[in-house]
Amino acid sequence: MTPFYLTCYILYTTLTSLFLSLLLALRHLLRRIFTTRASSRTENVVALYEGTVLHFRRLPVHHAFKFAARYALIDLDRPPSTPPHYLSADEARRGVETNGPVLQLWWKNVPFYEHPKYKNPNYRSEAALRDAKIQDCPAFGGIIKKERIDRCFIWKDAEWPFGLGAK
Repeated sequence: MTPFYLTCYILYTTLTSLFLSLLLALRHLLRRIFTTRASSRTENVVALYEGTVLHFRRLPVHHAFKFAARYALIDLDRPPSTPPHYLSADEARRGVETNGPVLQLWWKNVPFYEHPKYKNPNYRSEAALRDAKIQDCPAFGGIIKKERIDRCFIWKDAEWPFGLGAK
């Protein structure tokens, strides 16, 4: 009787494994088909980046640090989904008086605080002059109060602290 049970168990295990393997292959194929269709609709809408942010200060005290950062750049003209209370591309264009493309920089693992160079009176005028000189891409950020943006940030070239004026 034991050889019969053993043969039935081997047959049961083989058929179950075959069925689950075919089911897994079908699931993988369906996921690949539907992912291709979904990605063609949202092509070039979201770009994902990962890198290292360097902070370097020379005055009044020499100070430097770096941290890993991940962020997404989202095209607000064609967002994947937009809740009604979110900033639209047209509102951003009106705010900075431009007619170019509007991209939202979304930091995944970096809490964003107001930059210390704007809070410190020793750096405020110098920072404003540098920002005006190397302006690349206006972007909105900060605290939203009563449906209006509290601040407008200017995102710079990644080499800004080390390559001033090298454009």
